[in-house]
Amino acid sequence: MNGCNKAFTAVSMVALAMSAGSAIGSTVTVSDGDFIDSNWSETDFGNGTVFAVQDTSVGNPGSSRSVYNSTFSGFTRGFHKNLDTGATISPATVGGIAGIDFSIDAKWDSGVGLNGHQVGMALMQAGIAFRSSVTQSVGHSAEWVTRTASYTAADFVRFDGLPGTVDFSAGGSPITVGFQTGINGASFTHNYVWYDNYEVVIHAVPAPGSIGLAGLGMLFMARRLRRGE
Repeated sequence: MNGCNKAFTAVSMVALAMSAGSAIGSTVTVSDGDFIDSNWSETDFGNGTVFAVQDTSVGNPGSSRSVYNSTFSGFTRGFHKNLDTGATISPATVGGIAGIDFSIDAKWDSGVGLNGHQVGMALMQAGIAFRSSVTQSVGHSAEWVTRTASYTAADFVRFDGLPGTVDFSAGGSPITVGFQTGINGASFTHNYVWYDNYEVVIHAVPAPGSIGLAGLGMLFMARRLRRGE
């Protein structure tokens, strides 16, 4: 076996070692482009109303979720929880969560208000609903727009305003993901907005064993190349 082949073998060993720990340290994706009613629930927080239904006539493409938010004064937020079993993630299974990427398409339908809805990530852990502290405006676009964001545990606060944050560590309780919508106004304000192509990508904390094996493999390869083997 010549030096190039031995180098290739060493790299292959590293790749195999890293892939062996893919259950811990991997990514998990939760998505929905159909929004079947039985897979979602809504809870409102604030001085207003939130409700939502699947709309099979409007989508990007296909079906969407038509969401109504209203407020009589101040901010009303809706927690849209994904009830599908695949939308509940155990931090222990992936070895802890490093961060979450969120994406959703939105299209304004009708209503009264300057910014349409505010939209962002939301989740539930141990019976407590959390939301991203920063949201993005959907606006009044007649075309589909995409809103994306990336979060860590520090970016979430409780819907009920009490202190506390979500636990992304490997010892944390299972997490059910979803999204939030919100509307703000000094008097009665309401909007209908369609949502589609919801996606959450959960990035696990890299497996320590995989990192260590990668380093050892690269060191092994470098030594053999220096020896001319």
